Amino acid sequence: MKIYNLLLKEDDKKFLLAIQRFNSLVDTHSNIRNSFIDCITILESLFLDNATDELRFRFSLIISFILNNKLKIKVNLNKVKKFYDIRSILVHSGYSKDFKNETFYECLHYTRELLKWYLLNKKNRNDNFKKIIQLLKINS
Repeated sequence: MKIYNLLLKEDDKKFLLAIQRFNSLVDTHSNIRNSFIDCITILESLFLDNATDELRFRFSLIISFILNNKLKIKVNLNKVKKFYDIRSILVHSGYSKDFKNETFYECLHYTRELLKWYLLNKKNRNDNFKKIIQLLKINS
């Protein structure tokens, strides 16, 4: 109920578009590869803030950091990089030998959890991102 009430009050256009895309991918029975591409695109749009350099690296660091440290979901940095790579290959060639149905379902789970985290951390969302990026700079 808390998440529903927060959604009703949400005014972040970027987040609202991400939620619409997520609802569309789970409500329709579209091609599973397209749904996987949408999952990664949703996360990229929420967590990369108009970044243009080192997208794969930044995406992987931020997503794996939040999953591991904020959500306590253990995921390897290289797995997140692999998700990003598979998405890129699918977008640019239409096929990836590394794409499996399990890849999509795992990514869907992470996307759902990250959307909830993003919504629940609205008040200090920007501070969280700044802290995460600062921690990543210190540790790299």
